[in-house]
Amino acid sequence: MTTKGSIKNNDFSRGASKKGQVTQTEKQQARQALLASAKAKQSKK
Repeated sequence: MTTKGSIKNNDFSRGASKKGQVTQTEKQQARQALLASAKAKQSKK
C-alpha cells in the first residue's frame, strides 16, 4: 500500500521540522526515494 510509505515520509518530515534541521540534501534524498519507488511501481505494471 502507498499509505505505508507516505506515513514514513510524513513522520520523517515532522521529526526533522521539530528539530529545525531539514537540510536541502535531506529533502532531495526523500524526494528521490519517492520518485524511485514510484518508478518501481510503474515498471511492475
